Amino acid sequence: MLDNIVRLNIQLTKKCNQRCISCNSYEMDCSDELPLNGFKKAISEAAALFPIKNIAFTGGEPTLYPNLLEISSYAS
Repeated sequence: MLDNIVRLNIQLTKKCNQRCISCNSYEMDCSDELPLNGFKKAISEAAALFPIKNIAFTGGEPTLYPNLLEISSYAS
């Protein structure tokens, strides 16, 4: 079963500025983001274990993560 894992979902941040009716993310404490090196380590470790073909950055709102471009470049 684990051999079929091809997508890695990474929640970059809980921050969100949208205030969607169906979500309360904007009310959450968003101070516990993993540092950039932590995400890099997680990606490297997952790629060493599984044939990752796709990485999805999620959130909150992932575009609010300050190092989005750098982590995207690293993941590619």
